[in-house]
Amino acid sequence: MNPYIEKLKAYLQDIPKNREDGGSILELLCYYYTEENTVDTTGAGDIFGGSAVYKLLCTGKAPEELTEEEIREAVTFACTAAGLSTTKPGGISSVPTREEVEN
Repeated sequence: MNPYIEKLKAYLQDIPKNREDGGSILELLCYYYTEENTVDTTGAGDIFGGSAVYKLLCTGKAPEELTEEEIREAVTFACTAAGLSTTKPGGISSVPTREEVEN
């Protein structure tokens, strides 16, 4: 299996351990956008995938060279982008800008 996938799976398995209440950081990041302000979920999965790949490519590293922190940053960025996309109607029209995701 791809070493990047292995690192990502290992990180995602540890997510519930990262909050005192046992909840997932990923769930926490997405909650605000997906529960209270959802308009349209079209494209959210694609936006997650594309955003994660973007952040990983920004590192300029091979997948097996990524640190845990770099993987965390990519997952957080991707989850935020996907969550924000659900607050607007449409697919392409709902893709948030980098600035929106980082603020």
